[in-house]
Amino acid sequence: EAGRFNKLVVSRLFRYPAIDAQRVVEFQELVPKEDYPELMDSRNRRVSLSEARSMRLQSEYYRVLDSGNMPFNVSIGDVFSLLNEWKKYVVSEEDRALLFFVESLYSIKLYHYYDECTEPNIEENSKNAAIDNTIKRLDELEGVSNYAKLIGGAFFNPNLFRLLPAEYGTNKSRSYRVVFIKPLKMIINDCLSGKEVSDLEFHIVEFYALTLTRRLEGKDKDSIAPYFRILPEVYYRTDLQNSLKAIFDLGAFFVSITDIQFAYSRIHPEFYSIADKRENSILNLLRKALREREGAADYENNRFLSWCSIRNAVIMQELGESFSYVRTRRTRESNQIDLLRIFFEQVSGFHMKTYDKTEKGDAYDIRFDYAKVFVDLFRELKTNDRATKLFMSVFDDVEKPDEMKEVANLEELGFDVKRILHGLQKEVRKDTLEKKIRERAPKAALTDDFWAEYNRLVESEKITKTAAGNTLESLKNKFNL
Repeated sequence: EAGRFNKLVVSRLFRYPAIDAQRVVEFQELVPKEDYPELMDSRNRRVSLSEARSMRLQSEYYRVLDSGNMPFNVSIGDVFSLLNEWKKYVVSEEDRALLFFVESLYSIKLYHYYDECTEPNIEENSKNAAIDNTIKRLDELEGVSNYAKLIGGAFFNPNLFRLLPAEYGTNKSRSYRVVFIKPLKMIINDCLSGKEVSDLEFHIVEFYALTLTRRLEGKDKDSIAPYFRILPEVYYRTDLQNSLKAIFDLGAFFVSITDIQFAYSRIHPEFYSIADKRENSILNLLRKALREREGAADYENNRFLSWCSIRNAVIMQELGESFSYVRTRRTRESNQIDLLRIFFEQVSGFHMKTYDKTEKGDAYDIRFDYAKVFVDLFRELKTNDRATKLFMSVFDDVEKPDEMKEVANLEELGFDVKRILHGLQKEVRKDTLEKKIRERAPKAALTDDFWAEYNRLVESEKITKTAAGNTLESLKNKFNL
């Protein structure tokens, strides 16, 4: 049954002799060393970066294997993160053939369940679908397609496969983190009340709607609790309408893009309807791109699903591997918006030929170039200070709910030293600090006199974060900001 298949595969494979005998001691280079600062172990002993990386990844490894996990909360991304790790340790031809069989079986099931979504007669005549409907025990999965159940909310485990590098000098992920979603709801409410909302601000709400994976669980509302798999609710279906914060997972984009209506409705019941009626929404830009691609006058949702759905295990793995460059040192100091633009450029540039043939006998060329719409979003975002502040107010989770002012008045947030310093490491480059001031301070405050005083106060190329804070306070007081 689709909603239980991933847990079944994990539990059965873990009992397979060649795997059962192996206990992972070190997860070599899954994540770059700079992602992990020095940590203290349970005995208050300082551990090395290598040990810290191993401790974190091993703990995630065993969370996936936890027998107490709800079956529907184990994802295809969890399964393949384990398969890729086990491949390092199984060497016999028989063992490797088994893993190859499992991967092939996933491709068969993905394609079959995708066909159920686009061709209802297949589901009606499917023995698997009949079994699923007969033994379905959970109301939470009512109305969820078998394709969505098999994916289980994630094509990539965000703890074992980071799509973007961590913030340099910290362990804070750029692609999997807590975000503050109240500003998004303010934008939606502005639309409903008839206030003017720019296309770019609206696009930001759409982007986040496609990249939110679940609400926060546990008492600590500022960190990602790792035990969501054991909760008796389908984590990737949780309602976010009453949440101020949620979990941002860039990889969830590849799941949400196949059911945009549900993704939009999670944050507000009327958001999809608003986007549907808005001529230049991302939703309608994607529809326009499809019509141009197909040379068709009308939009067909099945055509769009064919364009954006991942329905082959090899393509899923190859797509994931195409992101590996993002984890290199070359991008460690990149701006978040730059990194997202580069990420979607990589997605839109991906292509892979399949064994299937067209009517002309040519191999099908799988492409996800619909992502160009999001490349354009982040290019435009770099040129708009107001929209950038909106984006970062969500992403950086700087403002507290009781301090957050109306998004329409973001310029009134003022010269907030804490917001400017947020995310910087202990030692700050002068040009980096200047960039953060330009991104996070009111443009009207950044006069020629302001920058002249800034250059007088900051003479060296690097200063400590504490000194940077003192400098910003001096500037704030001097110019009455």
